Amino acid sequence: MLRLPLQWGLLALASLLMACVWTQPEGRKFYRTYMDEGGSRERAAVLETYSLEQQYEIFLYGMQRVHPPDTEPADAIAKRGKQALEYVLRMVAASDKVMDYVSSMEIFRAMVVGGHYLVCDDVEAMKQIEANGSRIADEDWRRYYLLALRSMQNACSRRRGK
Repeated sequence: MLRLPLQWGLLALASLLMACVWTQPEGRKFYRTYMDEGGSRERAAVLETYSLEQQYEIFLYGMQRVHPPDTEPADAIAKRGKQALEYVLRMVAASDKVMDYVSSMEIFRAMVVGGHYLVCDDVEAMKQIEANGSRIADEDWRRYYLLALRSMQNACSRRRGK
């Protein structure tokens, strides 16, 4: 049996090796590249040139790994309208992560507020969005999701009134 100091040394060496060869998640790489673009306007312009998949990775990383959450990428995704709505709904349906459900509401809200797509008028999309709330087991996150849903619905009502 190895002595305790040797075991700790091997554990430290293994951790160091993993840190050297472990790849970064795609979202982190994309996010860092995006953040290197300069000011907010420059980043927004460059982000719009990225693929929807890359934008979504950046968005999730910014919402779930950056504090305070970075909501800016939601606007670039929202500008793609129905195409983005369908993509985000597919990604959320394939995910088992509560925070993906919660984060998606920021994109849907940005679609409505920015006038890019009136999500509430898309009956099929709303069925899925409403059903996503029931998939959230944590009571606090479900409550937050439902509040975000109501906020988006209120924004839809204001948009229709314009």
